[in-house]
Amino acid sequence: MSKTIKQEENSNLKKAAIENIFIWIVLFATFVSILFFIINYTSIIRTKDTMDALADYGANFVATRGTGDDLSNKMNSIATKNFNNISANTNMICNAPVADNGYQIIFNVRTTNNSYYFFNKALSSQRVVFNQLGSSSITCNLNVTVNE
Repeated sequence: MSKTIKQEENSNLKKAAIENIFIWIVLFATFVSILFFIINYTSIIRTKDTMDALADYGANFVATRGTGDDLSNKMNSIATKNFNNISANTNMICNAPVADNGYQIIFNVRTTNNSYYFFNKALSSQRVVFNQLGSSSITCNLNVTVNE
C-alpha cells in the first residue's frame, strides 16, 4: 500500500518538529555556555583587579613604612568582601628589612580558587618599587584566599 499525500505530510511535519526541538536545545546550550563563560571571566577580572590594587598598595607601603599589622589592616580595607581576612602573621611573608635606604621592594600576591576554570585556577600579581641607588631587595609574598 502506498502512503497517501496526507500521511506523507504528517510524517514530514513530525521530522521537522524533532529537528526544530533539537535546534532549540543546541541554541539554549550555546547561550548557557556563553553566559557561564562571561560570568566566570568577569569574576576573574574583578579578582585580578583587587589583587593588583593590593600589590600596588603593599609595595608602596613597605617602601615607605615597612611591614606590620598596620599594613594588613589597610589591605583588608582594600580587599573586596570575597577575599578572606589578610593577617600579617599568616598570609604575608617578607624577608628581613635592609639596613641601607637604597633597596627595591618586590611585592607578590597569589591566589588559588577551584571555581576559576581559566588560568590554571591560580592568579598572581606582582609590583616592584625601587630606588636605583642600592642593590638590596625586600621580597614580600602575600597569599590570599578568594571565596567565590
